[in-house]
Amino acid sequence: MNKKIWIAVILIVAIAGIGIIIKTNSLKNTRLIEVVGTNFSFSPSEIKVKKGERIEIVFINNGSYPHNWVVDEFNAQTLPINPGHNSNAIFTPDKTGKFTYYCSVNSHREKGMIGSLIVE
Repeated sequence: MNKKIWIAVILIVAIAGIGIIIKTNSLKNTRLIEVVGTNFSFSPSEIKVKKGERIEIVFINNGSYPHNWVVDEFNAQTLPINPGHNSNAIFTPDKTGKFTYYCSVNSHREKGMIGSLIVE
């Protein structure tokens, strides 16, 4: 191979490596929180986080119906998932306060499938 092609290959590999390092570092700074949904309740029913903290909700559906996890104020939600499956939501709260998270499937919120997200 000629010298210019080798330099191009080395640069591409180096740039890809930097991208992997940046992604790995951003994942290390993410707080994982597991939330389990059953029929019309969440566990935990209260989550405390810090403003500016990158959060990843790992939502596990242990109920008998499809469920999801939603908090409107941060535009964060998981996909509606069937029993026995999980889905993730990643967000960074940018304001403090107490916010409601809930299941938006059918009338599950009205049936009590809610919790509190406290951002300090």
